[in-house]
Amino acid sequence: MLRTFSTFFSRTTLVALTAVLICGCGRKPPAPPPPTVVVPHQIAGLKSYQEGLAALGADDQEQAQRLLLDAVHQNTNLTEAWYELGHLKVTMAPGLFKTDELRAMVLFREGMQFEQQALKLLDEDKITVWKPADVEQAREKMELDLRDADRALADEDSLREALRTRIY
Repeated sequence: MLRTFSTFFSRTTLVALTAVLICGCGRKPPAPPPPTVVVPHQIAGLKSYQEGLAALGADDQEQAQRLLLDAVHQNTNLTEAWYELGHLKVTMAPGLFKTDELRAMVLFREGMQFEQQALKLLDEDKITVWKPADVEQAREKMELDLRDADRALADEDSLREALRTRIY
């Protein structure tokens, strides 16, 4: 009886397995999931960066600073925002020097530090929206802005002197 049961069980299992395989052969394999595409509006900080550029275009430097700073807080790898914020501060500082020397020096120091961060990210090829021509233009401007950065950032007197050379 045991022998009959095992033969029956083997045949039943074999028939069931064959039926499952035959039924499954007619099906198409499941489609792979669609590739994940990062849409520009999903990049952290991009909206603030773009609004900061619009504020720069409208000559609202204070608003531009706030928005660009918000962009780098949202995305520390957003090279473009680091650069724009740094360049804005470096270019604003000489105009403030005669009326508010301390604020001008703070802006100048921060601007150079932000541009150094942008250059570091640029060297790591962390570019989000710039085209190659934009990268080259930014590199040229940073070369001018950072020409004496190491010496200027060493101490307050050197920073003041570097800022004065930009004014006169």
